[in-house]
Amino acid sequence: ALFAAMGVGASLLCSALMLRLVEAVLPEARGRLALFLLTMWGGGALCLGALVANLAAGRPFEADWFAFDLENGWWFPNWGRNLVLPTEAVYHSLVAVAWWAVLKRRWALAIGAVGALAATHPFSGWQHLLILGTWLGVVAARERTRAAVVRLAVVTAILGAFAAYNLGFLNSFPEHRALTAKWSLGWTMPMATLVLAVAPPAVVALWRLRRRESWTEADRFFAVAWAVTFLLMKHDWFVAARQPAHFSRGYHWLPVWLMALPQLQAWGLTLAARAGRRALIVAGGAAAMFLVSDNAAFLLREFRDGLPERLYLTPAQRDVFRWMEQGGLRGVFLGVDTRLSYLAATYTSVRPYLGHINNTPDVHGRWRQVAAWHREGGRGLWLENIDYVLIERTNPPAAIDGENWREIHRNHDYVLFGRIKATPAKP
Repeated sequence: ALFAAMGVGASLLCSALMLRLVEAVLPEARGRLALFLLTMWGGGALCLGALVANLAAGRPFEADWFAFDLENGWWFPNWGRNLVLPTEAVYHSLVAVAWWAVLKRRWALAIGAVGALAATHPFSGWQHLLILGTWLGVVAARERTRAAVVRLAVVTAILGAFAAYNLGFLNSFPEHRALTAKWSLGWTMPMATLVLAVAPPAVVALWRLRRRESWTEADRFFAVAWAVTFLLMKHDWFVAARQPAHFSRGYHWLPVWLMALPQLQAWGLTLAARAGRRALIVAGGAAAMFLVSDNAAFLLREFRDGLPERLYLTPAQRDVFRWMEQGGLRGVFLGVDTRLSYLAATYTSVRPYLGHINNTPDVHGRWRQVAAWHREGGRGLWLENIDYVLIERTNPPAAIDGENWREIHRNHDYVLFGRIKATPAKP
């Protein structure tokens, strides 16, 4: 409930902040609300590109509309779709306030927002510290004032501390080094996906900015944000890939869209003046249907086919977790069901021995240990670190040592055992 409530609150906050950002880009109020809505739910031509590719290859029209949308759309190639995830809603709220603060030259707020982001997310932290640092470097080179240099120094110091923590301190732990090796995945951003994601607003933005006098201070900042994001998304061109797609999340789409907004507004006002409001509604509605097509297809697909991917807890599973949390249980938890083992850290204060595949050091070795214990009663020093064992009554382990374990909770589906602590001998 807390996670979902945070998502709703952060989504509303992000939307309100984005409205302020759109207002900063579009001082003229006419048509601004419609363009704000398109900022939140507009996208590119990913689904349209897949449909064209299907027709060109002789495939059925309805085959894989998400061929160019990474992970079936769950990498979020535009802005509003990120609000589906509560964590991303929080991150994007911080970015929205930081970019608004940059346009308003409220530097302390911009630095604070990006610093808060860096404290919560390594990928987005790198990305937006580099964006803000690069822009402050441009401002410092242009203004040559002490205040500008100090601002740049502050962000540089934050970036240094961020690098020392993530690359130095955390990597001093072998378990973390094992995890980062697992995280160094080749989740690349294909050029076809990148182009289709930003093509519609990019065409408009390039048309508007074809003359040098059309560039504003905001446009220059957005260009820096896009360039830094592009280099991070394609860093596999230069070094080993570390999830390049993780730098997308709509951050490659939004700056291009914001540069296109003034031109879209100007075209709409011109059309209304020359052809009337009805013509504007017809043309604007057609353009809006095209721009929201990626997100509309994503939402329709999720409502239609997404149910099997949802995570559910049965009443018996909820009972076990509720009992553990109310009892204040802490320690290392073992469950053969990897899904329940992972979720134990969400609903209780225990630490799962076998958690998420990408968050568990030597996950395959641990799984072999647990499987051998469950099937054959295998033991080892690793088992001495376990404080609690959850057993499914229809799928019990080969054996459980009654001398070391005692039953502490039971329901009709599960039995929870706790380790019997050795009693110190009396002197």
